[in-house]
Amino acid sequence: MNPGINTYTIGIEGVDDELTLARDTARRLKTHHHEVLISMDEVFSNMENIVSIMEEPSDKGSLVPTYFLAQAVEDKVTLVGEGADEIFGGYNRHKIYLDRYYGILNKDKKFEDYFNENLRLFKGDKNIKWNDPDYFIENPASVIGNRVLKYDIETELVQFHNARLDKMFMANSIEARTPYLDEDLVSLALSFKFASKFYPEKKPLRRAFEGEIPANVLNRPKAALKMPFDSWLERKEVLSVLKNSILPDEVFSQEDINKLLETKKEQKNTPRLLWLLYLSNIWYNQNKQYGILFD
Repeated sequence: MNPGINTYTIGIEGVDDELTLARDTARRLKTHHHEVLISMDEVFSNMENIVSIMEEPSDKGSLVPTYFLAQAVEDKVTLVGEGADEIFGGYNRHKIYLDRYYGILNKDKKFEDYFNENLRLFKGDKNIKWNDPDYFIENPASVIGNRVLKYDIETELVQFHNARLDKMFMANSIEARTPYLDEDLVSLALSFKFASKFYPEKKPLRRAFEGEIPANVLNRPKAALKMPFDSWLERKEVLSVLKNSILPDEVFSQEDINKLLETKKEQKNTPRLLWLLYLSNIWYNQNKQYGILFD
């Protein structure tokens, strides 16, 4: 065992975890490994503090495990893996831009559907014909390419992921560093052809660690972090907040929230929206004395 390297994995009750995979990796690397298991009761007893530290409501599932991870880390400086998906193409939305070009993914779905559902990028780029889906059908690799990744780096990564890490770890007096966001590594990753990063996703990163990480970890498909919003919404403390919302009506009325509660099983994203409204109530209650206005 290498006592100089600590590694950590969070497991939350009701959430598909990666404890076994992390354990295999830690065993291969001979680290001092820590597994932190969090019950649902612990999640909800800390929810006020989670929202307070983040300073804004967010429905991102990674918010909760990051809070508990920051509490568990013993080192004053730690390394985290944020940024790997953004620079090496780890999200499903990255692969959809190759669909028409390669004809591999979801052959029963038209590229135009992807365009309408997902293309929210580069609105300020005057060289792109935004109202012409054929433009993207003809040029998906050359027009979009690594600019999809660059957009994620400059927006979601900065506005949420890095802010989440900074706030949660600094609240525990820990400095979290992100080696994947080293300027030279980002430049190198974005110099690779966009298509070379897929099938499987993050292909260059997988190849770089061949022989270093167990094969069952290295070769597994990318898995999204799915929080159990459905079961969380059944908890009495959540329902109590949602059924007695203090949000201003111009933001979201109680009538609208009640309708969402009645139909939450009918729409795919409704549970996530209700979870966001639950956190928004907590956040608003913590800050309403400051006379917050909503646009």
